[in-house]
Amino acid sequence: MQFHPMPELTTGLTDLAMGLLALSFFLLLCKRGLRSLPGRLWRGATASVALAGFLGATVHCFVLPRTLNWCLWLPIYVCLGLVLAFLAGAAHFSLRPDARRWPFWLLTALLIALAAVFMLFLPRRLAWDLVAAMGAFVIIFLVYCYIRLYRQDKAYAYFLFGLCLLLPCALPWAVSYFTFSFGGLLFDGDSLCHFGIMLAFCCFYPGICRTLLR
Repeated sequence: MQFHPMPELTTGLTDLAMGLLALSFFLLLCKRGLRSLPGRLWRGATASVALAGFLGATVHCFVLPRTLNWCLWLPIYVCLGLVLAFLAGAAHFSLRPDARRWPFWLLTALLIALAAVFMLFLPRRLAWDLVAAMGAFVIIFLVYCYIRLYRQDKAYAYFLFGLCLLLPCALPWAVSYFTFSFGGLLFDGDSLCHFGIMLAFCCFYPGICRTLLR
């Protein structure tokens, strides 16, 4: 099987690293036994990131038939919609534990549908930018919720730093069109976004454990 040249190959490798890290966090959160709804949604978010990372590694590393490549991109975008819905839901239900749940499921269906429509009917780069723009709004919502929840708690610092790392990843048009080399490898802006997401999850994990396990 033929590999893509760099920097797309290194993008696939950072996708793989992101998927493995997200999977490890998913397993750690399962081991912690987070049974609250926000805890389950955080688990869902990490599982969705892991699946998107593994699928992204496949399409970025290997030269695939056009039909198979298209079939793999669709679940990637569905996973992205799920990640945004799960993160927004985790923040919302942490802030309002007794809130009705049907609006969340409606939002989840809407985000998945939008992500799929963008992928099916728009050029891939434009579709990615629009999904990332939705992500920026979700991240701002997370900042609002966690400032209200934990501004008197040290755990708030973990979330705030993680969100600061994550926000540039929601603006891929600002970083996706350049390449840089490091250690003999050629990277692009998407790889930089993957590194930012990995660092953000490393910050979120202790914050999740401190706040959801009280």
